[in-house]
Amino acid sequence: MARALILSTILLAGPAGALGQASAQDAANRSLVLAERNFLCTKTGSVTIDTGFTTEVTVENTTNIYHGGNAKSVFVVDEPGGTGSVPEDAEVGELRSYLAKTRRLSTTLPLVTADDRSSLAFKPWGLGPAGNVTVVRTHEDGSITYRERMDFGGLAGRFMASDHYGDCVPISSESELPETIAMEQGLSGEEAETFIDDWEARMDELVRQAREKVDSEDRQPE
Repeated sequence: MARALILSTILLAGPAGALGQASAQDAANRSLVLAERNFLCTKTGSVTIDTGFTTEVTVENTTNIYHGGNAKSVFVVDEPGGTGSVPEDAEVGELRSYLAKTRRLSTTLPLVTADDRSSLAFKPWGLGPAGNVTVVRTHEDGSITYRERMDFGGLAGRFMASDHYGDCVPISSESELPETIAMEQGLSGEEAETFIDDWEARMDELVRQAREKVDSEDRQPE
């Protein structure tokens, strides 16, 4: 069951599992909006950490079926009253994440500027120290990295987390982004939105199949 929880949560972290097939209005609401600071980030790895119920800690390299390898995401740092979509009277900014393949919104987290080099976003959920945290950091040598962590809490003496991490480059316009899956097919307008809807639906189906497989394996007697 624990393994199923980890896999299903990781899989559902992508926009297909979280948001499902979009209507035209939904797609418009989820379209990429650049802001004060924008980064094109490439995932270079992911890892699952499990402390188990003993002192032994398991660290395992993992792959997200939705990403299909080294995915590229767009991270947008949106301050209140800035050039993005956060109102001037908002109490906090936002850190938004878009999958570059679709340029559709994946996650939105409240933003805290940790210092002059780091932007930190955190959203707690569930019982125990559970939640999502994303950090985009500029290092002294000028390189930029990101790290996303999904914590599953520490109840009953067990702590589990899934980390995704990678490298980023700053961007100032959409022209610096790779083509979407629809652009690669020469599509635009409503045709492009329908093509992306269908692609996300296919990803949803892959997620469902993967969850069923893990559930079935977990039910097998040892």
